Amino acid sequence: AGVIASHRECPGFAPDATILIARVFDSNQGSTTEYFLEAFNFALQRNVDLINLSVGGPDFRDEPFVRKVAQVAAAGITISSGAGNAGPGWGTLVNPADDAAVIGVAGIDSSGELARWTSRGMTLWEAP
Repeated sequence: AGVIASHRECPGFAPDATILIARVFDSNQGSTTEYFLEAFNFALQRNVDLINLSVGGPDFRDEPFVRKVAQVAAAGITISSGAGNAGPGWGTLVNPADDAAVIGVAGIDSSGELARWTSRGMTLWEAP
């Protein structure tokens, strides 16, 4: 967030941007689909431009979640999500980064190469 919207001593790329935070984990680091659906609805109501998720999971069969991601994307909201940290095997890409409507963000190492630990390749539902 600071890289994007910082506006103090070291301005970000978009210092006039507004950052909205929607909490999807409780104080015990637990989460539910409902928490995410509420956060997505918040984003839809506020007409945001971008949702950045640093979370992901393997459950591409969570129909309410998948439908809501499709609804958010259809509303013109860009969604980016971490690809996962289960690499280097193919088929380790996690949901929602495995959705064609989502920009999956992988990790790189100090030489700029795809990090060994980052997920990549086919989505879990495409894996043989």
